[in-house]
Amino acid sequence: MPVTLAKRAQSIRAIDRAKQALKAGDRIAFTSCPGTPRTATFQGWDGNWICSKTRDDIAASSIFKLNGNPVSFADPAWERYDADTGRPYGDHGTATQALEWAFTHEGGDWDAMDFLRAWRDGSAWEEWPEFYEWLMPWPAERARRLGGKLAAADLEEVCF
Repeated sequence: MPVTLAKRAQSIRAIDRAKQALKAGDRIAFTSCPGTPRTATFQGWDGNWICSKTRDDIAASSIFKLNGNPVSFADPAWERYDADTGRPYGDHGTATQALEWAFTHEGGDWDAMDFLRAWRDGSAWEEWPEFYEWLMPWPAERARRLGGKLAAADLEEVCF
């Protein structure tokens, strides 16, 4: 089953949060497929995967305790991302971005006006999903931060 753009973006954000928090020797509790709770001592990273002495496939989003304290590197509920757009719920880009896209893409003035009405109402993704691709959502942002190189996890399917 392919990972959606939104799920991949959530994973990238969880990895970023975990990389800031985890230090060698930290005790972590996490769930592994198919949801079995496990514990390990954090040793380091193998790309975007967390490594312990016996494992090298721990996902940052699966950690639920750090040194005995509850923790989550996943997006908080108020930061959930829309699977249709790959962006936070209600985030459809700025008005300037919508205008720029509307008047620089083929289709003429009537299509531009229809798009802008749909964008204003929050339903542009239904007829114009290419607008959200044009916005270059989160994996492209990650590539920018990494000097134009996408991490391997950004390009492959991942088990969640």
